[in-house]
Amino acid sequence: MLVNITENPSGLITPLNATLRVYPVNTRPVFTLTNSTVSAVEGTPPFYTKGPGESAIPFTTAGFVVNISKMSGEVIVGPSGEIWGEDAQNLMFIVELVDGEETLFSTFPSIDATTGALTYGLAEEGSGFATFR
Repeated sequence: MLVNITENPSGLITPLNATLRVYPVNTRPVFTLTNSTVSAVEGTPPFYTKGPGESAIPFTTAGFVVNISKMSGEVIVGPSGEIWGEDAQNLMFIVELVDGEETLFSTFPSIDATTGALTYGLAEEGSGFATFR
């Protein structure tokens, strides 16, 4: 975008040209999901292990999400050195159940935004399917 700026320091009109750059805001983060299907069999290690009187231990799949970047564009530095853009923002994954039963899980699935690890725990004696987004 080209903006025409006019100044009048001595009564004369002198056109000056300046370039105005418009940056996108809220560009979405980028990441790679390494597997879209996770299968687990309740009652088989490591998916359901507990001692007498203990709760089920959540299972973690390391590297479920990789190549995590908070933004998909360039890093923009403001006039005072501040970062303009998503790189300065906190990133989080929201795991939403869209089909299936939440009761299948003793620990609801979550994804760590820093490591990309998927963590979940299976409920005792549960069976079925669950779909998330």
